[in-house]
Amino acid sequence: MLREAAPTEIARSKDAQGYTENRSPAAKGGAEAGRARQDLELTSRERVKSNT
Repeated sequence: MLREAAPTEIARSKDAQGYTENRSPAAKGGAEAGRARQDLELTSRERVKSNT
């Protein structure tokens, strides 16, 4: 869920329109979600399971 929500919120805050303007928020949101997952795995000492 965070993987989808992070880029959406970043794009909304920057009022990004179209593919070109949304590329940066997508990359930043993916990086944020990745760091959050890694932090959770370090804290819980368990791998986070994916629904995919």
